[in-house]
Amino acid sequence: MATYEQRGNYGPQIIGGTALVVGGAVALRRGRFPGALAGGLGGAAAYGNIYGYQDYYPAKSWKDYVPKKND
Repeated sequence: MATYEQRGNYGPQIIGGTALVVGGAVALRRGRFPGALAGGLGGAAAYGNIYGYQDYYPAKSWKDYVPKKND
């Protein structure tokens, strides 16, 4: 889990790789424009998972959002 918590250190590489893989896979299947669109959306989703979106989703730790067990 420590590696997952350090994902912000490799943010640009993760975002770029995600956009490239998702966009490339869709482009091979559907064409250039859908591939570019899917790559952009995939990159935006990766960005949100790594850095979060201002007030909507902080992305500090997934552990904060797991429901606690009431004993």
